[in-house]
Amino acid sequence: MERKPGSVAALVDVRGASVAVVRMVGPSAGMCDSLQISEIGNVIGAGGGWAGGDAEPLPAIDPTRLADAQYGSIGGGDLKVQGFSVVGRAGDAIAAVVIEPEGMPPILATLENGWFAGWWPAIVPPNQVADPALAQEAVVRAYDPAGALLDETSP
Repeated sequence: MERKPGSVAALVDVRGASVAVVRMVGPSAGMCDSLQISEIGNVIGAGGGWAGGDAEPLPAIDPTRLADAQYGSIGGGDLKVQGFSVVGRAGDAIAAVVIEPEGMPPILATLENGWFAGWWPAIVPPNQVADPALAQEAVVRAYDPAGALLDETSP
């Protein structure tokens, strides 16, 4: 993902199967739904995503709220897995984010720099790419440091 100078990775979610989900911010925003990390540590584009040409205006959010959650697809390249991801923003008071895809175990999301992300494997028909529009429903819940529920959303 080529970005303008000064763009940085706000969040990198790496949880196995050679998959990394990356959200970029700065002079040009973007997201890569699935980068592949090779056995020797090379990073290779594998799946979908998007890139913006300009800075992305991000309005402030309530410290206890989630915002801008969106599904992504996992797959492509030489990845041996396919699935779906959820990436979004998390307010400053949020200490943990849990993603609960329908019919799957809960996922403790990566929480970094006011963003959260997590991905899960899914069975996708042969010769097809995981289309984010086909992702099973997921509930995303935000918790404070004491474990009290602050917010929840479904992308």
